[in-house]
Amino acid sequence: MEKRELSLDILKIIATNFIMFAHYQQFTDTFFMNGINFFNGVFEFNQMVELFFLISGILAYNSMKKVNPGGGVHFWPFYLHKMLRLLPMTAIAYFAFQICIYGYYKLAHGQYWPMPYSHILSPWRLILEIGGLSTGWVFCHGAIFPTWYISTLLFCYCIYYFVEWASKKINGNVNVLLSIAILVGIAAWEYKWSIPFFNVWTGRGMYCFFWGVIFAKYFYYNQSFNLRTFEKAICFFMISGYALGYSKIASAYGNRYFLTFMIFSAILLLLKPLNYFQSRVISCLANVSYEVFVFHFAFIALWIDLSYVVDISIHSVNSMLLMTTSVWIVAFPLHYFCEPRLRQFVLNRVNICFGKGK
Repeated sequence: MEKRELSLDILKIIATNFIMFAHYQQFTDTFFMNGINFFNGVFEFNQMVELFFLISGILAYNSMKKVNPGGGVHFWPFYLHKMLRLLPMTAIAYFAFQICIYGYYKLAHGQYWPMPYSHILSPWRLILEIGGLSTGWVFCHGAIFPTWYISTLLFCYCIYYFVEWASKKINGNVNVLLSIAILVGIAAWEYKWSIPFFNVWTGRGMYCFFWGVIFAKYFYYNQSFNLRTFEKAICFFMISGYALGYSKIASAYGNRYFLTFMIFSAILLLLKPLNYFQSRVISCLANVSYEVFVFHFAFIALWIDLSYVVDISIHSVNSMLLMTTSVWIVAFPLHYFCEPRLRQFVLNRVNICFGKGK
């Protein structure tokens, strides 16, 4: 079995579920009077997307050493590999979502799904969505939230490749370029940039992703770095204090940055010893979590559609958990059966287009 980072797998599974819960409450307009609210609660769990970008940056650092820009894999094969991993399932999820919101339009007597651009299905829009170009590359926002994440993630991969390539060509310090990428991301988010390639969405992804790269280099994959007992205690009390209410104080000074640079980083360091262990079950769930993430919006829309034709209450914990379980169940055959075949089909078509196949 391929060596995996158990701590990252666990966090991916947890973050995927929390984001699903937050989106479910947001778009079903659900609020729990007695219980944890994942949307409009004490903590906004949709900020777990920052953790996704951070983890992606950590994993990108490890894989980029094999790519070796400027002396190894060229850009287009590198980018094609990323596209084949991310976009085929995203395209299927996008079509599934469009079918569900068309059902919503019919069942809700002509009302559109309450999300910008969700009802716009033009050829140009379709190309942007399934091509991973919906956010950042141009000035529109993804019709389903996962598509903005995928688009921004692909953008970060491109920037990272050329940062590594440029640092070798000019014999410069890659850490300076990575730090500049983080500062550009913060500036784009804070000042609400809206220029080609750099806006609030790419900014949100960039500072997390490139902090993940630096964090991986000097902390996560650095064999000589290990937390001492005192440092572990500081991390533990900082996380506990944040969870117990100090997030209100942190929000006054930039909650997203405190989360990314302090809380999420501390959690990763505390869980790092788990990487000495392996779990087939957790690894399997982590593999499937990508399909869960990109398809969960289609399931939320489907759940709302069902509430028009079946006597069910969607404003309950049980309904939210049932929908979440349904997404995970469907995601397994999507990942292990559909994705590899769809990816190979797309790769064959690409090879034929470029004269590399029959």
